[in-house]
Amino acid sequence: MFCNKCGARVDESAQYCASCGAVTGAASPPVVYGESKLARRLSLLTVFWTIYGILQLFRAAAAHFFARAARFSWWSGPDWSQWAGPWVFAWVVCWALIGAALAFATAWGLHERQSWGRGVAIVAAVFGLIHPLLGTVLGVYTLVVMLSGDAAEQYSRLARV
Repeated sequence: MFCNKCGARVDESAQYCASCGAVTGAASPPVVYGESKLARRLSLLTVFWTIYGILQLFRAAAAHFFARAARFSWWSGPDWSQWAGPWVFAWVVCWALIGAALAFATAWGLHERQSWGRGVAIVAAVFGLIHPLLGTVLGVYTLVVMLSGDAAEQYSRLARV
């Protein structure tokens, strides 16, 4: 075995390096984290849900822009698109705004460690599963973190009442 600090040969049972005095692997204590596994992941989930909420707002703005632009284009023809087009875009805008509000509520609840934050995160994750790629990945990750093992107990200890 060799010293990690100076590279000198060290006996397997030695606790310190003879040449530099550094602690060797035999004496190094195991790494103990002060926080729970859930607490370390909450800040990451907060950032991800905030980004997802911003992207949902962009989606709502884009759908609203295209709804306005469609009034003067081929979309507003004499067939079904004349009456169905505005309804379709209105639904897309509404669902995107609801998704953004849910994402921001999730991010805020997890960041502030609110007692209702875990429940809202699970609901937002389930709704996020139907949005391809980013929503699905974020939903699965959130469900894995929030529903794994003793996550409910850990979150109740972390939550501010």
